[in-house]
Parts: sequence; structure tokens; C-alpha cells
Amino acid sequence: PQVVTLLIGSNDMWQDGWNDTDTSAGTIQNYRENMDSILSQLHSAGIKVYVGLVDDQSQRPVAQDSGMGLNDTQRARMSRIATAFNQIIQEKAAQYGATPVDFYNTTIFTSSATLSDDGNHPNAAGYDAMASVWFSAMRSAL
Repeated sequence: PQVVTLLIGSNDMWQDGWNDTDTSAGTIQNYRENMDSILSQLHSAGIKVYVGLVDDQSQRPVAQDSGMGLNDTQRARMSRIATAFNQIIQEKAAQYGATPVDFYNTTIFTSSATLSDDGNHPNAAGYDAMASVWFSAMRSAL
């Protein structure tokens, strides 16, 4: 491929969010190592990378639902992890010449208009909105 879009980290945030003990330091370190490995390999192959800043999943309706079992402490941890992941993304993007794409400051993952009934995954309109964000970031390179 000549171009890759990369948006990863959602499941890592949820896995750590459900833990009773705070394992976020390990989660963040693993994410750093994984992003370094992925971006390094793509950069070495000469592939242009657009890497998405993650949304704060603690703000998704599913995370706010008391039936999911997440408490305030766990949601706060998820929010801190999202911030840490985005710092890593910015750092590694600069290191490897990737372009950050801002999904953090969108409403795609919090609006009922763009989410499926589970309050977590995008619906068709959400995927269209994501494609629009990707395209806007890539437009100047096309």
C-alpha cells in the first residue's frame, strides 16, 4: 500500500477500564511500544500514514451507562489513558512523519446520530462521518 489509515487503542482502554486495579501504566507502555513498532515498519516501507487521535471513550454513552459496571474511577482512568494515547500518537507521528487525524474533538462517538444502538460503535452515518474526517486530512495529498 502507499497509504495507511490507523486508528487503534479502543479495546486497550476498555480492558483497562474494567480492571479493579489500575494497570494503566502497563497499558500505556504497551501502546507506546506497539505504536513505535507499527509506525516504524510503515515508515521504513515508505508508506504514508494517517494516524487517528483516539476519542475519550469514557464519554461514549455505553461507558456512561451504569449497567455497564464502570464506576467514576474507571471512567476517569479511561479518560487519562485516552490523553496518554494521544500524546504518544502525536510524538510518534512526529518521529515517523505520520499525519495525526483528530477524532478526539469530534462528536462521532458520543452522538446518537452517528452511533449504533449499543452506544459504542458507529452506525452507517458514523462511518460516513469517520470517512469524511479521514478524507479531509488526506485531501491535500491527493
